[in-house]
Amino acid sequence: MHIVGFIVMTLLAVVIHLAFERKPLRVKEVVDVLLLYFIIFNIGFSGLLAFMGHAFKADMVARSIGWPVGSPFQFEIAIANLSFGVLGLLCIWFCAGFWAATVIG
Repeated sequence: MHIVGFIVMTLLAVVIHLAFERKPLRVKEVVDVLLLYFIIFNIGFSGLLAFMGHAFKADMVARSIGWPVGSPFQFEIAIANLSFGVLGLLCIWFCAGFWAATVIG
């Protein structure tokens, strides 16, 4: 999926989340919701999707980005993407400093 798709899903999730809020939110709370969904989709889900591509369709991905087919570096990239994908999804349950560490990483 393209980055634009993840951004569209992020904004759609934010709009849906805010539509179901029972109380009016302050600007900080709206920014928190936006940031959370940005992390979930653009780090979490995109990391998991990249992991699946590099791990399970390695030759196809290698050809599409100009890498030699069969490179062991592909598996290293897959694991790095898996790590960020898991971190992004864990941000659903952990806040503040964990979000910052995930984004900085």
